[in-house]
Formats: sequence, structure tokens, C-alpha cells
Amino acid sequence: MSYTILQTGEVNTSALNLSYSYWVSPKWYSTFSTSYDFGNGISLGSNLSVTRVGADYLTSIGLNIDPQRQSTMVAVEITPRLSPNLRLGQSSGPRFDSRFAPTQ
Repeated sequence: MSYTILQTGEVNTSALNLSYSYWVSPKWYSTFSTSYDFGNGISLGSNLSVTRVGADYLTSIGLNIDPQRQSTMVAVEITPRLSPNLRLGQSSGPRFDSRFAPTQ
């Protein structure tokens, strides 16, 4: 949770930002965030996403609502997870962060 106050000439905002993330199970992760401008009395937007954590890929589907632009967007993202032992080029090549290692 955060509260942001911006007063820079043309932009005057007092926004409350809420964000929530939850591990539903070892294979599922969800996030939700929303912002509300108390200075102008309007919603700034909301975002909801669900991610499946697989051995080789992270697959996410999300919904973003922006009432100021009267816009609703749906997104699908597939992100490969790389092995911590993967090396590119020579044996002294870059080593990837182990956080991207397969889970099983």
C-alpha cells in the first residue's frame, strides 16, 4: 500500500495505490493492483493477473482496466525459464541467475 501526492503545476494528484500478490499453490501465483485518485475522485486503473509456474515456462494471463481512457486490455505472456547451467559461447560465457532454473 502506498499513498502518492504529486503537485507539479498542471498535475495535482493524491493517489492511493494498493497491490496484492498471493501464491495460490506451488504452481499458481496471482497479483492484483489498483490506484484511486482522491484529489480528483476517480479511479486510475486496476490490474489482475494469474501465472502458472511450470518447469520450463511461466504462463501469465492478465486483465488491465483503465477507466480514464475507457480501455480494457487482456494480455497473455509466455516466458521461458532458463537452466542455471546454461552457458553461451565459450566455457567462460555468461551464467544466468539460478532463479530462472526449472522447479523440478
